[in-house]
Amino acid sequence: MKGQGQSLLEIYQSHGDEMPVSIATLHSYIDRKVFGTIRNIDLAKKVKYPLRYKKKPEEPTNKAFLAGRSYDDFLAAVTADPLREVVEMDTVVGPAGTGPCLLTFLFRKSNFMLAFWMPRKTSAEVAKAFARIRRTLGNGLYSATFGIILTDNGSEFADPLSVECDPETGERLASVYYCEPGSLLNGNCPGTIAKAFLDEKVPALNGYRFIKPDEAKLTPSLIR
Repeated sequence: MKGQGQSLLEIYQSHGDEMPVSIATLHSYIDRKVFGTIRNIDLAKKVKYPLRYKKKPEEPTNKAFLAGRSYDDFLAAVTADPLREVVEMDTVVGPAGTGPCLLTFLFRKSNFMLAFWMPRKTSAEVAKAFARIRRTLGNGLYSATFGIILTDNGSEFADPLSVECDPETGERLASVYYCEPGSLLNGNCPGTIAKAFLDEKVPALNGYRFIKPDEAKLTPSLIR
């Protein structure tokens, strides 16, 4: 599938069961030029991205808080209380990955997004942002708005208690859960998921048709 513009992850999702190694090992093989005809320059997405940021030893992690906050726990919470608001939390940083950033919230029910500027991408700044939000809304509205929060394993989210609880009373107002890579769509494309929820006439409004993974072409020539 070289020349079709697909990422290594997309190829692995379609053919992973045919490969005796993990995707991380495949990347390592390509870095070491094990495959003579496949190089990093052939991976369109990889050459566009900056070098992957390596977490410093002193940076906090959320490993101590993962119990009870996994993606499976999130699914259970949503099932138990389907009417409660779900907020997806993330940060947006510049190409260098340092300095100021945006703390973003996507409200699933409305697809409405909020963004707050932070001078640094740290758990302390996230805690400050939530403290301001909590003071502005009050505990009742805060709990109703940010009741269930889903985020990633970034070090800036390593202090879930500062988000979940009132620091003065200890009252729990919200619940933070951590997703796993690929768990939201389980490696599927949105079109595949849509087939389970939408009538086939809806995708057809845009001329959408389903093709086999190996037939996907993601090069610029597709829209010429």
